[in-house]
Amino acid sequence: MDVLNPDPEAMAKAEVFAGGGEMGAAMRAHDWSSSPLGTAEKWPQSLRTSVSTCLNSRFAIVIWWGPEMVTLYNDAFTPILGNAHPTALGCPARQVWPEIWDIVGPMLHGVLNRGEATFGDDLLLLLHRNSYQEECYFTFSYSPIRDEGGGVGGIFTPVFETTGRVIGERRLRTSRDLADARTASSFSSGCSSVPEACQTAIRILAQNSQDFPFAAIYLFDKSEDSATLVASTGAQPGGTLLPHRLSQSKSDASWIPLASLARGETCDIGLQSPDLDGLPTAPWGIPPVEAIAVPMLQKGKDFPTGFLLTGVNARAGVEDSR
Repeated sequence: MDVLNPDPEAMAKAEVFAGGGEMGAAMRAHDWSSSPLGTAEKWPQSLRTSVSTCLNSRFAIVIWWGPEMVTLYNDAFTPILGNAHPTALGCPARQVWPEIWDIVGPMLHGVLNRGEATFGDDLLLLLHRNSYQEECYFTFSYSPIRDEGGGVGGIFTPVFETTGRVIGERRLRTSRDLADARTASSFSSGCSSVPEACQTAIRILAQNSQDFPFAAIYLFDKSEDSATLVASTGAQPGGTLLPHRLSQSKSDASWIPLASLARGETCDIGLQSPDLDGLPTAPWGIPPVEAIAVPMLQKGKDFPTGFLLTGVNARAGVEDSR
């Protein structure tokens, strides 16, 4: 910048986008003349102040400004965007969030048109921010930003992602219920056999279809080269997905790796085979693409009693579902 002939746009950028880490630098480098907001030197003071507050906050904040709700955000908000960062900067909100616009669009328009703040508490949003549409939860507030004319110029949104807590609490409830059922079966006659204990476990897993779209328990025969289905949920038993009997000796053996499970190995299994039928689509509207099979080990036994087979949450990866 020429100190004798200062560039008004450069001066405005240096002032409005001071600090702010990565996003402060990105905003200083951005060509705002090509955006609906126009050059930074012409931004109203209300927008300047809001953006400065956003950039210098360590809390995740996004601002939507103007009728097109142009997107501006800070460093803490970038993980929420996933693959949409950094192209989201300066883009209309509808282009950034097409997969959830039917949910957040009316909320944003309500704030912009009526000036009434709103919020979401652990709101489920299916975001396509990685390689798949992901189950995400957020607590946030949409607050109007008043412009110089007294109208609503934009929307100020602090956001806290609660995905880990919501899913973690759900899975913890399932684990606790399974542990309680196991304890109860040890001290009462209500669960007097292994098959009945398996049925109880499957009924508990059925209450969490988000993480377990289908589940089944197989028990090994004494020879260990075959297994029988004793309990299942989420899919019709008897088809290619959950056959009643499995055997290592058959050349057309099931897609389930029985030999590995008999050796006590946990198996991650793909469900892309065209021969599989009966894959459930509930509760996410799409079938799972992966499953996990876990051997059931008992003290004093050299080989597993059986194994638990579960579909993986279609809105999460295998690692996130363990």
